[in-house]
Amino acid sequence: MEIITFYDVPLVCGAAPAIGCGSRAKPLLMELEQRTAIKEAWLNRAGTIVAIVWSGPARTEEVAKPVFEREVAKPVFERHEIQYRERGDDRKTTGSFRSQGTWLRGAEVDRLSLEEVQEIAETSVSAAARERLVSVEEAAQIKSDIEAYFRKELLKFRTKQELLRDTQSKFPEAVLSIYEKRAGARNPKPIQPGREGGDLKLLYMRKSLENPSLLLSSQPTRSGNSHPGHETGTVNSQKKHLRRTEQK
Repeated sequence: MEIITFYDVPLVCGAAPAIGCGSRAKPLLMELEQRTAIKEAWLNRAGTIVAIVWSGPARTEEVAKPVFEREVAKPVFERHEIQYRERGDDRKTTGSFRSQGTWLRGAEVDRLSLEEVQEIAETSVSAAARERLVSVEEAAQIKSDIEAYFRKELLKFRTKQELLRDTQSKFPEAVLSIYEKRAGARNPKPIQPGREGGDLKLLYMRKSLENPSLLLSSQPTRSGNSHPGHETGTVNSQKKHLRRTEQK
C-alpha cells in the first residue's frame, strides 16, 4: 500500500483556465521527484491538486509522513513560491488518481503547455481579426507564427521570477514583432500613441499587450489569492480599456 498525499495548489493557467499551467508546474514536479523520499509527483489536469507518492512502506506512514512533508516537500514548494495546503480525506480524488487524461506526472505537464499555446495564439489574434485590423490571411499567418514561438518558449525551464519577467516583456514584444512582420509591412509608419497616423493595427496590438495577462495569467484560488508569478486580468478588460482610449 502506497503513502499518497494530496495538496491544493494555485496552478491554474490563466490563458487556458480549464487546465493547469505546465510552465509553473514542471520545475516543481521534476524537483520533487529528485528527492529520494518521493517516488512520484503528479498534477491534476485542472492545475488545482498536486499528488505526492512517498517512497517506503505504508507501515512507516505515521512517523515518516510528517517528517517527509516538513523536511522534503515544504522546502521545494517554498523554493518555487507555490502555495500549498494538504487536502483532507477525499475519496473522489483518491479514486481518480492516475486516471489517464486527468493526471500528469513530471514532464508530462508539457502537454498542458502545448494546449496553452493554442489558447495564447487564438487570444492574441481573435480581437484584431474581429475588428478587421488584419486580413484573414494575415491572421492565419500571425497565429501560426505565435504558436511556433510559444511551442518552444513554454517548454523551457523557468523560475517563477523568470516566467514573470518574460511574461511582462519578452513574450508581449515577441508577439508584437510577429504582428509587425506580418501586418506592418503595408504601412511602415511608426506607432505614435495618442496621435493621428501610424499603423492602427500595431497600435491596437501594443495597447492590448501592455497587460501581460493577455498571454499568461492565473485564476484566483478559493481563498482569493492569485497564482504566484502571474498577474490576474481578462481580455475583456483590455478591450474596454482600448475602446476608452480610442474614444478620447
